[in-house]
Amino acid sequence: MLKPLTIWKIYLILISFVVFFTSIAGVFLYGKDNSNSFAFFVLVFLVIVFTLTFGFFLNKKVASLVSNTEDNRKKSETKIKNIQIEFEQKIAERTEEITKTNKLLEEQVSEREIVEKIYQASEERYYLAAQATHDVIYEHNLVPRKIFQDENGQPIINSKDYKNSPDMIWLEERIHPDDRERIITALDEVFAQGTKYWSEEYRFSQYDDQYAYIFDRGYVIYNENFQPTRMIGAMSDFTERKKAEDALRESEERYRDLIENANDIIYTTDLTGNFTSLNKAGQKLLGYRLEEILNKSIFSIVPPEHVNTVRKMIHLHFKESTRTDFEIELLNSDNERLTLEVSNRIIFQDKQPVALQGIARNISERKWAEAQLRHNAMHDSLTGLPNRALLLNQLRQAIARKRRNPDFHFAVLFLDIDRFKIINDSLGH
Repeated sequence: MLKPLTIWKIYLILISFVVFFTSIAGVFLYGKDNSNSFAFFVLVFLVIVFTLTFGFFLNKKVASLVSNTEDNRKKSETKIKNIQIEFEQKIAERTEEITKTNKLLEEQVSEREIVEKIYQASEERYYLAAQATHDVIYEHNLVPRKIFQDENGQPIINSKDYKNSPDMIWLEERIHPDDRERIITALDEVFAQGTKYWSEEYRFSQYDDQYAYIFDRGYVIYNENFQPTRMIGAMSDFTERKKAEDALRESEERYRDLIENANDIIYTTDLTGNFTSLNKAGQKLLGYRLEEILNKSIFSIVPPEHVNTVRKMIHLHFKESTRTDFEIELLNSDNERLTLEVSNRIIFQDKQPVALQGIARNISERKWAEAQLRHNAMHDSLTGLPNRALLLNQLRQAIARKRRNPDFHFAVLFLDIDRFKIINDSLGH
């Protein structure tokens, strides 16, 4: 911007040009007439005065304008600086906000990525679990096809509305007819009570229309009105296990029938000799009911002279871990002696002895027959007196004992009964 001094220089140059051009104009106009020279110079003077006056006021005005312009410029510069500072502050604030927003977005994105990773990991675990198990994982929609409303437009709630849902209709159709009522009743109780967990075993129709035994475990989800809306669960097929259990049960029943209907005594005892089982033949022979014999020890029905023998045989079991066969006498409920032929063995569990199992046969009649045969061989059938065979046997034993022990002495006494031949000839044949 121009200063006032510079403006005055411009004014002087301007005045010089005005005077010069005025003089030239005066020469051309008034140079031939000297009478008008004074008027010419007066004109020039007035022009100069006007020019100076105009220049003075113009300079003052210009100076004022220049001063105002300078003040305005400074104010503008100050305002611009303030605006610039304010703008920079706003930019800084906005930059900080954008930085915070970006940071927040980054954190949200990071959290979302973490959530997505967790979700993917969960999905992967669910997929691997579904692949690793043979169970059928399901989700039943329990919302009925049509929900009825009252006159106010409110839904009419019924705890058994779930039966109208497509999933439950499908499930009910595939349950075996003999199990259907039981399962539906159980579901009614679960939903009516608001129970979350449910499990049942029943027969379920497969894709080939063959029924499989399944174990169904479900988790029920209820809405705000405590009405069932969803049920998530898993079905385990245990048909093979059921068949194995049935086969085992049948085998056990046949085995039990075989044992119960056997003619021999079959029993088990613990390691101390207390009875833990006894079949019907044993109960009948010993004269005890099952609940009576289970409270007894085998030593309570063994005659005192055979107790040590039984203890030795049991000890022999533990020492050799083999089957032992022996004969003992037992006392029945009437205190009658019975001779039994016994075969025992040890029952092991995890390589540890836990019980004794035995089979016994009543040989009392056989023992009596053997004793009778021996008696008949050594005694006269008519008189019951010892016969010649017994005499000769006793003599052989006495002679053998004499040979073993020289200090042992024996004698033979011969008696002659007169006329005994008549009795022998008449009654002995």
